[in-house]
Amino acid sequence: MKPYSPEMEKLLTKGLLAGYVGKNEFGKVIKEKVNRGPVRFTVTSFLSPDGGQYQDGWSKGGGQEVGQQGEEKATRLYAGDTLSDEELRQIGITHDQIIKYHQGKLDELSGRTRLFEDCSPEPDGDWQYRYEVIRNLEAIPLVIALETIRYKDRTVFAHGFLHAKIR
Repeated sequence: MKPYSPEMEKLLTKGLLAGYVGKNEFGKVIKEKVNRGPVRFTVTSFLSPDGGQYQDGWSKGGGQEVGQQGEEKATRLYAGDTLSDEELRQIGITHDQIIKYHQGKLDELSGRTRLFEDCSPEPDGDWQYRYEVIRNLEAIPLVIALETIRYKDRTVFAHGFLHAKIR
């Protein structure tokens, strides 16, 4: 059992593309900076044409997406980062290159990654994206997953994920 419906999957996918990747199919997306306790977050939010609501709040190191489609509410939490700038310099890449690659893969794989099945496309030269479902606790329901980017066979980016319903 998946933690949420195909309609919610679509909302979260389109929300991620609009807020993080910059590919907007919804019209007006509100983007602002807010404080959550001591941490400053970038927040994007919108209403979809079919009445769905989406919001993503993130800071370097992680964030949380929430959505509502009809009566259904769900969340996708993520946390992680890249190697340090010094380690990245040593292998000849930058944080910005990783983020650009990541955004491109999320756009290319939209609807096939960051959900409930593994996604491991062919490498792009020295780069490799992978999303792996680690555990699916169907009775709860809760899905735990790991997203990684490797460069020249070294992990340079990782995000852990939790997918769940909101009651």
